[in-house]
Amino acid sequence: MSKRLTLPQLKKYDITQKVIEALADSESRAILFSIVKKGSTAAELSDKLKIPLVLFTKNYPTLKS
Repeated sequence: MSKRLTLPQLKKYDITQKVIEALADSESRAILFSIVKKGSTAAELSDKLKIPLVLFTKNYPTLKS
């Protein structure tokens, strides 16, 4: 007999939800929109956007996926 997935388990497969969550904060949006045209390192973006480097560490895995 197969198990039914719970809502939190299904959430990890919902791409739309992941995109919305990834773009929910202004730092993530600034990072993403800054690398669309030209790739940059985290340090370069941190300087350019005046966002602490530690926020890149927090947001990068989510934006990458």
